[in-house]
Amino acid sequence: MAQPRQVMAARRALDVLGAFSAERPDWSVTEMSQHLGVHKSTMSRLLTTMEAAGFVRRAPNNGHYALGPRLLEMAALVLSRLDVRTVARPWLEELSRASQETVNLAVWDHDDAVASTQPILYMGWIGRRTPAHASSTGKALLAYQPPEVIDRVLSRPLHTFTRATVTDPARLRQELSWIRECGYAIAEDEFQDGVTAVAAAILTRGLAAGVVSISAPTYRTTRQRKGQFVQLLTTAAREIGQRMEIAPAWTSG
Repeated sequence: MAQPRQVMAARRALDVLGAFSAERPDWSVTEMSQHLGVHKSTMSRLLTTMEAAGFVRRAPNNGHYALGPRLLEMAALVLSRLDVRTVARPWLEELSRASQETVNLAVWDHDDAVASTQPILYMGWIGRRTPAHASSTGKALLAYQPPEVIDRVLSRPLHTFTRATVTDPARLRQELSWIRECGYAIAEDEFQDGVTAVAAAILTRGLAAGVVSISAPTYRTTRQRKGQFVQLLTTAAREIGQRMEIAPAWTSG
């Protein structure tokens, strides 16, 4: 029995996505049509449609197609369904014990960082939203968002919370690049006067499933103390990410 045209088109689109891999990250129209046994003109139209929807992108230098940014957003949605709170709980308790300061777990939600609703020992700011440009949790999460999300966040009006708040998009882009290179973010009096916070992203397959942070009064957060926080947080974030990749826990809602 012949399949409806819409079903065939959907199947071909799924086959196209399935053809990409770490070993074969890009394809030309001719290569993909031969690989899937589809006429070249049909494949060209299909890839053009998928490109318009963001599922693939075309390289300007050679015209080859690779996976597009829409898939990053969908992958982030999958990660948001992982119950990072359950997985991270033992590390959060250890962070609070080792630092004796406020420990937070935050996730990305509608272009801001939102603190986890799971109560953890010494945990503060439960459920509170913090701006992506002015908090350590926000910047640590924003640094690993798709380019179009970063563009959207930095193109909107950026509110000044304190005299230390950074609102220059160019400067923030440099900071996000530094965060990706170093693995952590610091906000000193940027969101709230008298509070310094350090955060590290929990990465699973290159995407941020959440961040862990330590906040403390600025007056007692010396350079040595910040260094201790960085070591504690980057280690915890790496281990939580590794644990999530091995045995993820799923939310029920």
